[in-house]
Amino acid sequence: MAQEKDYLGEKLRLAERGREEAYFRKLNQELLEQLRKKDAEELEALIRTYTHMRCPKCGEPLHQITYHRNVLEECPGCGGIWLDKEEFEKLVGPKEEGWLQRFYESFGLPPKP
Repeated sequence: MAQEKDYLGEKLRLAERGREEAYFRKLNQELLEQLRKKDAEELEALIRTYTHMRCPKCGEPLHQITYHRNVLEECPGCGGIWLDKEEFEKLVGPKEEGWLQRFYESFGLPPKP
């Protein structure tokens, strides 16, 4: 009888230990996920900080130049010229929105010139 009580007591201790391990495993997984998310956010912020106003081709810092009354970014390393949307529209004009272009874009096709 004593041996049977000891056997059941051992089973209860093992079950309790299993539930405890499962609880702490879940807690550790949640903490690790939070740390990974925080690290990813910090890494994204660092990437934005170090790549802001840098040439996408060679990585040199961009310098602003004035070209036909438009302020553009020029790379001193590779000589590339970089525009944002507003600068591009000032140089070439706004995107035309005709019915034919909307028709092609609705099917995911490139617009016809």
